Amino acid sequence: TDDHTTLSSAIYQSSNTITVTNATKLPTPKQITNEVDNTITDKPGVIWIGTERIEYSRVNGNVLSDVVRGTHGTTVQDHATATEVYSGDTHIPNAGSKGYWNDTGVKLTDSSTEQANYLTNNENSY
Repeated sequence: TDDHTTLSSAIYQSSNTITVTNATKLPTPKQITNEVDNTITDKPGVIWIGTERIEYSRVNGNVLSDVVRGTHGTTVQDHATATEVYSGDTHIPNAGSKGYWNDTGVKLTDSSTEQANYLTNNENSY
């Protein structure tokens, strides 16, 4: 229960902000400095709502903004009020109680399931 919250209001395919009930349960976008040349890059926060992966660069209270919807090949969808919003740092999408996350007969790195994409793209690490 520490890695998720819910939507405070519905979002639609055209929504560019997301309001949740408790943004403190979600990853904070970060700035990462390159030690070699001191360049700074932004690392967005990542959430999952249903099967949609979403990145955001700003948090103001409980409002996520600078949102990029449907990332890493997921589909942009409408989501109802009170839908669960999971941290992209800790949640493997739709994994449930599965003991596997790859397509049958295909190794994990060659699989195209949501879970395989999540694991092989290192989406849970910084």
